Amino acid sequence: MKLFGGASVETPDGPLTGRAAQRHRIALLALLVTRRAIGREKLISYLWPDVSLERGRHLLSDSVYRLNRALGDETIIAAGDELRLDPRRLPSDVSEFLQACDEGRPIDAVDLYGGPFLDGFYLDCAAEFERWLEQERERLSRMYAAALETLAEESAEAGDRKTESGWWYRLAAHDPLSPRVALKLMEALDAHGERGAALRHGRIYRTLFEDEFQTEVDPRISAFSKRVAEEGESSAGVNRSTHSVEGASVSQPGTRIAASPEADESIRAPEPIDSGVQPRPQEGRRPLAEALRSRRFSTLLLLPVLLTLTIVWYTTGRSAAPEPVPTVAVLPFADLSPSGDHAYFASGVMEEVAGILSRVPGMRVFAHAGASGGELDVQRVGQTLGVQSVVQGSVSRWGDSVRIHAKLIRVADRSFLWSRTYTSRLESIFAIQDSIAEAIGSTLAPRLGVRPSAERGQPTPEELEAYNLYLKGRYAWHRRTRESIALAVTHFEEAVAVAPGYARAHAGLADALAVQGFYDHRPPA
Repeated sequence: MKLFGGASVETPDGPLTGRAAQRHRIALLALLVTRRAIGREKLISYLWPDVSLERGRHLLSDSVYRLNRALGDETIIAAGDELRLDPRRLPSDVSEFLQACDEGRPIDAVDLYGGPFLDGFYLDCAAEFERWLEQERERLSRMYAAALETLAEESAEAGDRKTESGWWYRLAAHDPLSPRVALKLMEALDAHGERGAALRHGRIYRTLFEDEFQTEVDPRISAFSKRVAEEGESSAGVNRSTHSVEGASVSQPGTRIAASPEADESIRAPEPIDSGVQPRPQEGRRPLAEALRSRRFSTLLLLPVLLTLTIVWYTTGRSAAPEPVPTVAVLPFADLSPSGDHAYFASGVMEEVAGILSRVPGMRVFAHAGASGGELDVQRVGQTLGVQSVVQGSVSRWGDSVRIHAKLIRVADRSFLWSRTYTSRLESIFAIQDSIAEAIGSTLAPRLGVRPSAERGQPTPEELEAYNLYLKGRYAWHRRTRESIALAVTHFEEAVAVAPGYARAHAGLADALAVQGFYDHRPPA
């Protein structure tokens, strides 16, 4: 039974279906999973609060009978007036998660948590059950956050700043509005040398926080961002780079020394440094003997370092097995807007998320081009495209507000790896898309150092209108009929008229005109 990120029960014959899979019976299983035993009257008050006690007992007995018939006798066991669940007959991700937390296995707990407890699940006219569900969801969420923080702290103690950043990334995706988590992630990124990523996350956090609470961000975030930016500016003009390897250091003007490409990831390939400092003119050549002595002396100094680099390459680069390349397919997002006429917007969000993920080094991304609005078979899509996980979602837009639900699903067992719902004003759409891609990337490959996109400031009303027209144009362009391509040209031209500097609208217009010319839909010039 899987209760993280939704609710599903798998039997040897496939998913649980029929009357045994009714909502009240899934809710009964969820209640029994999180407690050792519950009295019948308490269960009735949770599930059927508006019926008489006699009627409630009948409904409960019928539910136990149908579940035991579908899942196996004595899956639900009666002990006096209490009921309990046999975890050996019906194991669940929640019970295994709780056991991993109790036994101090945070890595296993994190792997088991696939999203909010019973995400999207509800019962009509069951206020007490809803209160219990919110409390339980919050309790399990805190336990997951504590496990992630433990892993981050363990990585920091081991000196592995890159892995530490990955864990803080996942915690920031889980709790994106926590100033403490945001600051911890920024500090870890800065300590690892990812100053740009630290500043970028600070900007994303500021946008989400200020839009949600309509107040200024925590001053610690602003102060840290300012300090990191100032340090970056002060170091930009330094024409000298020093790298320490196993206690030895090498300094050479104008370049960064690196080992073989197979060496440790923290040692980077040579790249020029534009310090802005002009070289001094030569004041005369040194005598040949002096030059040779200087060169021999420099070579002697470099020998220990070269030997160290060779050892690092041999012990690290040669012995380390390559990590599997994370692969993900982004499926069409469903349009759940009240008016039902925002399929173009849902399609655009899907393409944006896929585009941002495709720029993450070391990740293979496939954008599925099927029609939106229906649930696709995750395993069939995964096997067809040869991916390990898929992204699904939905978009609901009304007026200037938008709600986006995204979920990351493992193909092998259809378990939820990550799930979140974003509700915000339309002007935060870019920050939401960045946040979704950042969360998915860091969940799939926390060691890649996910940097989804460059800085994108708060859009102006004109830019939002042009973006909306651009999405309409792309949606029409993908349909590839004579009428839809003509409509795409109209939308792109409107976007260019609204925001003449919007490069994507110009690119879309060029694409549409090129297709018209290719299919002879335009008269000769």
